[in-house]
Amino acid sequence: MLAFILIAAILCTMLSATIGVTSLSAAGLVRPGFFGPTWRAWWIGDALAALLITPALLSWRSRIRKRGPRRLTWTRTAEGGAICLSLAMVATSVFFRTEGAPASPLDHPFLMFPFLTWAAIRFELRGATAATLLLSIIAISGTALGHGPFVEASLAGRLLAVQTFLGVIAIMTLVLGGAIAEARHTSEAREEFLSVASHELRTPLTSLQLQVQALLRNAQRGRTDALTLERLQGNLEIIGRQGDRLEQLIDDLLNVTRIAAGQLTLHSTDTDLSRVVHEVTERLQEQARRSGSILTVRCDGPVPGRWDVLRLGQVITNLVSNAIKYGAGKPIEVRAEALGPSARVTVRDQGVGIAVEHHARIFERFERVTPGHYGGLGLGLWIVRQIVIRMRGTIRVESKLAHGTTFVVDLPCALPGDEDHENQIDSGRR
Repeated sequence: MLAFILIAAILCTMLSATIGVTSLSAAGLVRPGFFGPTWRAWWIGDALAALLITPALLSWRSRIRKRGPRRLTWTRTAEGGAICLSLAMVATSVFFRTEGAPASPLDHPFLMFPFLTWAAIRFELRGATAATLLLSIIAISGTALGHGPFVEASLAGRLLAVQTFLGVIAIMTLVLGGAIAEARHTSEAREEFLSVASHELRTPLTSLQLQVQALLRNAQRGRTDALTLERLQGNLEIIGRQGDRLEQLIDDLLNVTRIAAGQLTLHSTDTDLSRVVHEVTERLQEQARRSGSILTVRCDGPVPGRWDVLRLGQVITNLVSNAIKYGAGKPIEVRAEALGPSARVTVRDQGVGIAVEHHARIFERFERVTPGHYGGLGLGLWIVRQIVIRMRGTIRVESKLAHGTTFVVDLPCALPGDEDHENQIDSGRR
């Protein structure tokens, strides 16, 4: 909201007014000495239109398209009508008071602030934009007709005064409505996350408990036939997998906390990217085999660099695990290669794919856009992106629905200014 106010409503309209008035001056349509007043009138008019009309169109269009989470019940409709009616009555009393009429306690513009605040708090941006637009219609109409607190000798002076007043009102209500909406969305995201997290944590925990209870029950009953080495090994493998799943979920939660608090530290050391890729894929071969995927690695040779080995392994692990989960039992390829001063990791699968319109969303927290029933907190790719950014790298996705997915990670081999290490990298490649 602040970016919209500063860039779109203020700076861009300044540029528009400058170009427009300069063109009129060059054509001789603006007399000498009137450039400033003309530019001011042009700019304030454009800025006020951007502050009043654009947010209303965007916020209500979003309501129609997305059917926001807060439905308009009869109670809320009545409340909204009460706000509009009260605001209209007070605004009419203020801006249609005739000159010379006796002063009234209801003649002060600040009496409209409580109703604007009420609209912004209860109906967020939609309420803020609607209330501000209603006020502006009444205020501009009354002032243009020569009524209200901004009456001056000339029409231009009156409109300038009321436009300035409405601009301040619009900025105040937009920021307040945006802050309320942001707080609500954060609360809803937290509640949704807690719901998903509790479900995801309960699933492996339930499976683990069932296996342990089955082993304990057979042992207590003395059923040695049910405790054969093969069955015991199978039960322990299930327990191990579910324990690993719990550990991964807990690590994701801890990483979110560390990243949010700015406590995710990196300890860079000289390492070989291809070696890290081989270690990760070897560890995940069994998981790939169970899903029916063939996991292959392609490395042309050593890829030396200076990275945090633990975080680098975490990035590759998350990307390969995602490929196994969504790979639909088809081949998965992991590639590491050196590209001059940088290194690249590519993870490609032939699975369900991701729709193009969701490419940006998958890197956000708690986002899960792949169709079907897949477990997870929706944190893996967000954590990967945060780690890659802290390594001064980039990550991008290439995918279409039902045509597989490719993740490409580019990382600088050495930090800027680390000339000795860059020489070591060149020597290693030679």
